[in-house]
Amino acid sequence: MGIPAVDTTPWRPRRTVRARFTVAQAVVLIGVVILLASALYLPIQRYVASITEGAYQLLTGSVASSITTSMKSGDAPATREILRGAAGQTDVGFLQVTDSQSRILFDTFSEKSQVGEQLSDALTASVTSGGTASALTTRDDVQYRTFAVPHLESGTLSYAVRLSVPSSVIDSKFTEVTRFFILIAVIGCVIGTLAAYLLASRLTRPITRMTESALAIRSGNLTAYATITTRDELEQLNREFQRMVERLKSYFLAEYEQKKQALVANAKLEEANKQLSEVNEQKTQFLNAASHQLRTPLSVIHWSLSMLAEESTKYAQMTGDEREMLVEALGSTKKMVDLVNDLLDLSRIEQGSRAAEWQLGNAGTVATELVHALQPLATQKNLQLSIDIPTPIPDSYIDSKALYQIYNNFVDNAIKYTAQGMVRVQVRIMDNHVVALIQDTGIGMTPDEQSRLFTRFSRGSEASKMFANGTGLGMSVAKSLLELMGGTIQIQSEQGRGSLFAIAIPLHTVPPA
Repeated sequence: MGIPAVDTTPWRPRRTVRARFTVAQAVVLIGVVILLASALYLPIQRYVASITEGAYQLLTGSVASSITTSMKSGDAPATREILRGAAGQTDVGFLQVTDSQSRILFDTFSEKSQVGEQLSDALTASVTSGGTASALTTRDDVQYRTFAVPHLESGTLSYAVRLSVPSSVIDSKFTEVTRFFILIAVIGCVIGTLAAYLLASRLTRPITRMTESALAIRSGNLTAYATITTRDELEQLNREFQRMVERLKSYFLAEYEQKKQALVANAKLEEANKQLSEVNEQKTQFLNAASHQLRTPLSVIHWSLSMLAEESTKYAQMTGDEREMLVEALGSTKKMVDLVNDLLDLSRIEQGSRAAEWQLGNAGTVATELVHALQPLATQKNLQLSIDIPTPIPDSYIDSKALYQIYNNFVDNAIKYTAQGMVRVQVRIMDNHVVALIQDTGIGMTPDEQSRLFTRFSRGSEASKMFANGTGLGMSVAKSLLELMGGTIQIQSEQGRGSLFAIAIPLHTVPPA
């Protein structure tokens, strides 16, 4: 699994902390203003209305007091002049003066039509009883707030002054107060938002510097530290960031030195491997040349000794010592020829000059011929050597010579390292493979010996005791030839109880590529 690629493109935020903090502060301020306005709206409205009505009530009382002299003297023009002056003040709609019977004596709104009219509104009872009051009245489709103040003489109602103000004027007072509060709220929100922006700018400025420092360090400038002297957590964070970079720098330098040393060591190792490869190539060439040079004279010697041993006349004329020397020489040359052949096979396989020679043949026939050839060796050791082919093996493309050598190495070893009992060869078809099962009741192998079975020049301790002259090449050659044919091998063995080898080669109905 590969290492995931890292995106090195600088990431830029879509929103800034400064903007988010400013917006949040503005939202909070607006929310607080709305909550306060909702909580204070009705109380302030009632309070403003109460103050306004109280002011107009005082004004009504003042007018009532100012016309006392003219009313006593019956100076109607003077009374009318005073009323007109009062009615001309800002916001006053009209003024009325009524007698004790609630009849209109003076009316600045329409004197001719209203004088003498009997009033029967909601204020009449309060005024008649000598109390002050206010109530809503409608005149010419206009709604007014009317304030009434009686004038008493010796406890008896003499006259009453009624001052009417349009309701819209009274409501406008609260509207003016509302506008004032809205203006104050807007100014407060603007000032609060600006303060939040400035505060956020002050808070985020060190973070921006640290971000710029991190980007510079990532690009390779390991000394691009930000200078932050806020004496708070941001300065602490910056100091810890610098310590982290210093630690990473030391790790980087250490890793750089290690890689540099590793490169030097790797160059030396490559040079050593090159020299070893050259030595190995020279060794292989030497073994190949030496084996070729040795095989011819050894074959001649082995053939000559075989001829002497086969000619019974000459063999019968030899003394016992001579016969023993002949047999010993024949056996030694046989071992030398086998060793030279093994070395030649290994060197050819290493050089790639040994390729499989695919020809139409029969693996069962090869196994049968081998068992028949090794039968005298098994009989000499009183061993039961048998072959079992339950079903006929079909012809296929095989390297008969290589397969014979593979079977020979395993069966010969089985006979060699079995003191008593049997060696059985069984050939069958399994999963489109020809499988040869070679079983013996010999010395067996430990797990460690099984792991080293196909290592060159490796031999088990018990095998070395039984045959000290073995080379340890037979199994390695057999494994190499088996791999050349695309085959596999499995082992089951227990020390002192024998071994079972399962050799499988593909069943090729056409010549392999």
